[in-house]
Amino acid sequence: MKKLLFLLFAFPALHAHAETTPFEQVFDAISKPRVFDMSFSKILAPLNGLCKKSTRTGVDLIKNGNVECTKNTDVESLTISGSETPTVSMIQASFTGADKCEAMKKILAERFGKPGKTNGACDVSWNLKPLKKGGPRRVAGIEAAKDKIYFSYAEEQG
Repeated sequence: MKKLLFLLFAFPALHAHAETTPFEQVFDAISKPRVFDMSFSKILAPLNGLCKKSTRTGVDLIKNGNVECTKNTDVESLTISGSETPTVSMIQASFTGADKCEAMKKILAERFGKPGKTNGACDVSWNLKPLKKGGPRRVAGIEAAKDKIYFSYAEEQG
């Protein structure tokens, strides 16, 4: 009986620890190794309630990106290329709070291995092999400036 009670009380605590923040949910969705095999809508699907296709226009669209996210995600701007094409080829984002650097580096290192280039504590990049034979190489990187952190992930063109 004691074991059963322990499990009943311990499981919610373990489950709560595994919960991710809105920022982590967004970063997870946009930094997946196979994100370039996905459509714009498929990338946004797990972010339902956090992010959506932007309704912005003009300079506001250029400045803040084609994806709008809730304030609790800490997304300042997010652009996912290919909103009208079958797959995307570039993602650029900026997040408020340079304190996210370590979490972002950890996620990217788990996904892509050791960075290819490091120019400081939060200025790192990865040159990645193509996902498919004959496919484009990929480049990912993060860089902090003041109270922001920038993320870029793209397929090389040409």
